[in-house]
Amino acid sequence: MKVHFICRYHRHRPNVTGQHSGFLSPDVTSYRFCPISVSVLTDSPKRTKLKSKHIGNSSIVDNLGMRIYTPYHKKEPILSNNSVQLYTRYPLLNILTYNGTTIVHYLLGGTGIILGYNSWIGYLIGILYIAFSFAEMYVHMPLKVCPNCVYFKLENSLCVSGLNVVSRKIAKEGDVQDFQSRARGVFCPNNLYIASLVIPIIAMVPALILNFSFVVLAVLLIVVGLLIFRFFVIFPRIACIHCRAKNICPQAQSMFKDQTPA
Repeated sequence: MKVHFICRYHRHRPNVTGQHSGFLSPDVTSYRFCPISVSVLTDSPKRTKLKSKHIGNSSIVDNLGMRIYTPYHKKEPILSNNSVQLYTRYPLLNILTYNGTTIVHYLLGGTGIILGYNSWIGYLIGILYIAFSFAEMYVHMPLKVCPNCVYFKLENSLCVSGLNVVSRKIAKEGDVQDFQSRARGVFCPNNLYIASLVIPIIAMVPALILNFSFVVLAVLLIVVGLLIFRFFVIFPRIACIHCRAKNICPQAQSMFKDQTPA
């Protein structure tokens, strides 16, 4: 990497609890410059010269020279190591797709359970499932997971679910170091989230065996399709790939383990 000019004060890897902890991935290095013009040029043929007219007091770039965050250039595209744009504010279409498929999944799942058992047991299980799934996603997540997310701390940000905005209103700011705790323990938020997606599928299979119905079968196939769409399209192409927390998120790390720097 070549940097012209420079007046560099020091170089360090910021602590995740530091000033820029809400904006960084573990592979990010921080450089502090005088408020002058700076050009960054990398040796990779896939990268191009990056110019900044005014850096201000600090600019943060990754270990290949691409700028991740600059306090005075928040609206510029943010690039990760593999040149995938990281969103500070997700596009409205991404947010609608994520929440739309989630809500339809929950409602269809509960409906399938009710229709499958066609008795008070079906109504009880179906209603309890819908209540559990919505509470887990839209109450439990903002209270327990979102406060530790970088999107909670990042000013004027909007994550793919939009729940960071909700979380700021109902929860106190947490610690980014605790973000990975979302995947620890049997009843951790990640496991509860997965449970909310697979419970209706598990519940509808016995219902079909006991009392076969083409309507319930159609609902089951749609819910399975939504689950496949979530894991193979939404997560890798719409949500996680553009997330600024993907290098510290257990879910994204497992999904992009081959792309995550050592």
